[in-house]
Amino acid sequence: MKRRFSGRVTAAALAAAFLAGCGSPASSVSPTAGVAGDARPASGPFPPACTVPKVKSGAMVTSVSAYGNLERRNFSLARPFSSWTQLQWLETPPPGKHRAAAPAVLPHGSGHYYIYFGTYTVSDGTTGCFYLVNSVDGKPIVENRNAAITAQPRIPPEGATLPQDFGTVKNIYLKLKIGDTGSGTMTLVHYDGSNALTGTIKITGRVESKKG
Repeated sequence: MKRRFSGRVTAAALAAAFLAGCGSPASSVSPTAGVAGDARPASGPFPPACTVPKVKSGAMVTSVSAYGNLERRNFSLARPFSSWTQLQWLETPPPGKHRAAAPAVLPHGSGHYYIYFGTYTVSDGTTGCFYLVNSVDGKPIVENRNAAITAQPRIPPEGATLPQDFGTVKNIYLKLKIGDTGSGTMTLVHYDGSNALTGTIKITGRVESKKG
């Protein structure tokens, strides 16, 4: 059964505030404000533009925000800081629903980061843009975690996104290979622990970027 968004502050909102924009605007009514258009970081060098198909009006799509640690090319999830939201995009917004600026891929403030990029899929049919930001020196980005993930569908700049369902990330298994590619899986559950969705991740490259 679908669970309507209740207005609670989720870890996705924390991630959206921390990760700087993914291009085109996102809905102000979504708890994960980082829904991507042509997702690119706030300052260069840029990963290649995400070319997954744009979302069609009426479609249900899922975004994921997560924190963790990247050590020896393996990502370990910090579950209390990670969440997902299922959204419906409408080309014609309902009355009173407006879009707001989306966050970008790089964290706020100064720093030296690796940005791993690729795509992800979710069992509800979502195909989107995947980014993992990792501090080059291994120092924490937030709450003793040195890596942040944002996985967002490619939503056109017009219209609005309406939250439909949400929960926490049970696990993300992600392994990077020499050559900066990699693959992984994720399991998304409701806050009561019941299963919701599963997904796959494909990393296709990496860029190095500095801020400040």
